[in-house]
Formats: sequence, structure tokens, C-alpha cells
Amino acid sequence: MFLIILLVISATLTIQLLAIRLAGHYLMQVHTLRRPRHLSLLCAVLALTATITHIIRGTDITGLCFLLLMAGCMTLMTLTDAASCRLPRPFTLTFLMLGVAFRLWLGDAAIALACALFWFLLLSLLRRYTSYRKGVETLGLGDVFLIAGVAMWSSANSTPWIIGIAATGTMVCMSLFPRSNTRAAIPFGPFICASLYIFTFFPGAIFHTGG
Repeated sequence: MFLIILLVISATLTIQLLAIRLAGHYLMQVHTLRRPRHLSLLCAVLALTATITHIIRGTDITGLCFLLLMAGCMTLMTLTDAASCRLPRPFTLTFLMLGVAFRLWLGDAAIALACALFWFLLLSLLRRYTSYRKGVETLGLGDVFLIAGVAMWSSANSTPWIIGIAATGTMVCMSLFPRSNTRAAIPFGPFICASLYIFTFFPGAIFHTGG
């Protein structure tokens, strides 16, 4: 048992390191930007804490594997969006497809797909409306795909809370750190990922059949 726990923790750190390096490579090659180092450390600590929490809670090995992959995707998307205000489609689609596999394992893929489609269509319409009314993109397409992915990973009841907490965090950040350029982009992805991380610590919010 101790060996399995050690392997899972080692796998967590390995996946986090790969995600951090991939984010750094993408940012340097595409945007000539450096990844935020302190945020990289925070993502790794959150992933490790979530893993240890679920080991203690008794989540089975398959659930833990999905958790490691989800955490790796969230680190990758958090770092790229925080530095470049861009969520590359391959990253969000990978996150979404892993969510589909996760729901197939849980046995409720049809419900999760319906929820993901609902949020995708709703936010796509909201994005078009706000872009038309304000003349500026208030929600990126990458964010829409990310939230659809969140709807795949989380339970139907948790998704609105995850989005609401992320939106609140964004508004608090905007009020604490106002920007002189009102059209400057504010990355929403890191707040969504942070909110999803919070819900990994609540029993039933995501891994409701583990153990």
C-alpha cells in the first residue's frame, strides 16, 4: 500500500513537471514569453494536495489516475492563459476528451455530455451578445471550451458554483488590481481552474463514485 501511495505521488509530480515544461515551451515558441514561476509552484502544490486528499479519502487507483491527468491539464492551461491570455484549442480539447473518458468510467457520460453542451451553447451565445453590444470580446472561445470541459468533469450541481466562484474571483482581482487600459484582456482560465481545484476537495463534487 505504501508503495502504491509513493508511486501515485511520484506520478503526480512527474505529470506536473511535464505540464510546466510543456507550458514553458509553448509560451516561448509561440509568444516568446516565460511561464510564471510562482504560479507553476502553486499549481504543483495544489495538485499534490488534491492527490494526497483523495488517497486519504480512499479514491480508487483509476480515479486517482484521472485526477492526475485533470490536474496536469489544469496546470498547463493555467500557466499558458495567465501568461498569454490564450487557451490553445489542443489543450482545452484534451481536457474535454479526458472528461468524456472520466464520465464513461463513472457511467454517466450522457448526462455529462448534455450538461457540457448546454454550457457551451449558453456561453457561446453570451459571448456573441457581449461582443456585439460592447464591441470587445469579454469571454474568449478558449474559455467556452474550458467551461464545457469543466461541465464534463464536475457534477451538474457543482458546475454553476465553479463558474460563479471563478467569476467572483475575477471581479475581486479586477477591483484590487485595476488596469489603466480597460480593454486589456484578463485571463479567466486560471480562475476557472482554481475554482475546479477547490471542488476536488469536496466529496461528491467530482469523484462521487470513488472509493
